[in-house]
Amino acid sequence: MFSWFKKNITQEEEKENLIPNNSNNLVENMIENTNIVNVDIHSHLLYGIDDGAKTIEDTLELAKNFVEMGYKKMVFTPHIMFDRYKNTPEIILNRLEDVKNALAQNNINLEVEAAAEYYLDEGFVKKMRENQPLLCFGKQKYVLFESGFSNKPRGLKEVVFDLLSSGYKPIWAHPERYYYLHKDEALLEDMLSRGVLLQINQISLVNYYGEECRKYAEFLIDKKYVSFIGSDCHSLRYVSAMKELKTQKIYQKLSELKLLNDSLLDNDE
Repeated sequence: MFSWFKKNITQEEEKENLIPNNSNNLVENMIENTNIVNVDIHSHLLYGIDDGAKTIEDTLELAKNFVEMGYKKMVFTPHIMFDRYKNTPEIILNRLEDVKNALAQNNINLEVEAAAEYYLDEGFVKKMRENQPLLCFGKQKYVLFESGFSNKPRGLKEVVFDLLSSGYKPIWAHPERYYYLHKDEALLEDMLSRGVLLQINQISLVNYYGEECRKYAEFLIDKKYVSFIGSDCHSLRYVSAMKELKTQKIYQKLSELKLLNDSLLDNDE
């Protein structure tokens, strides 16, 4: 019944083998000590529950890197997928407490909270139909969701309608990675008109997922359609790519967007 929700389960593993390509748009001076935003809203640092950090040591090492890059807060968003990552709010929030304690014990000054990256599958549809509470963040009750990368998901409009009707604000994770969207401007415009916000992955801009994804991310930036940027961090390879981005001219364009990331800082909420 829900075959159109299926996802290639090897995508994260495959992209771990991709090495960001150097761009010809290098600026003269590195700006590694500057950061466009202070809050990351999309990461997989909660260890051992999806395809991100494997151990608490991995989590702590990644967290230290984010602090060094200037981040003050992170929203951890582990995958929830019906047929692979059967995470529940209890699993995620209990792991969050473990990480909070470890951060404090290791004097890592980083505010953290957790939500989820919901995959549009039968499990998610069931949650919506049964009015189960979703893991969200911010006063706006932001919910991060994703779909498969190759095929346009049927039922997307209905899911968005249900999210909005339930008082959530949907954020479409990494739209630049959805190849079906690249040639469907009508769908993009429809989602934007419904109030769906877009979050691009920073590392898309250094060819981490390939040139086609980079070009579409740049298109979204040029059109000022982007409301959030995220790391989608799974490992140190992502951190390296984020640092590379700071040497690119497109980084300046990102800084000119009215991004909503820092509205999630405690003093702004």
